[in-house]
Amino acid sequence: MDDKKPDDMADDMGSPAGGGSGEGNGSKDDPGYLLTYTRHIERRNRALEAEKQLLDAERSRLERELHSLRNELDRIRQPPLLVAKMKRLLPDGRAIVNDGIRDYLVNRSLKLQGQIKPGQYVALNQRTFAVVEVVPEPDEPRPM
Repeated sequence: MDDKKPDDMADDMGSPAGGGSGEGNGSKDDPGYLLTYTRHIERRNRALEAEKQLLDAERSRLERELHSLRNELDRIRQPPLLVAKMKRLLPDGRAIVNDGIRDYLVNRSLKLQGQIKPGQYVALNQRTFAVVEVVPEPDEPRPM
């Protein structure tokens, strides 16, 4: 990626830039020199445009990968949930659940209204013990 000035181009073409022993020997005013330099600039422009497209594609791929990795990191950082069995739903929006050791009176998420039934396993927020989701039945039975 070398950007050459007209003076440098004249040196590349084997003629001194601006001087020489006669007309048409690489002078900046020489139409042959200007045509050659213009072609050089056009080739350089095409090469840079192709490189830009490759870099744009790579940037897009890296942005997608970054988004995916951030989502995975957010998922991993979420606090663990406790699992309990729903014993009873109360009309005031609360519920009684059992974690295998003791019963708890907990709140339920409004978004789960109508999805929870007694006997189902539910996930509890470990800090508030609020029911946050319904858990599918485990393959192995849990003693309760």
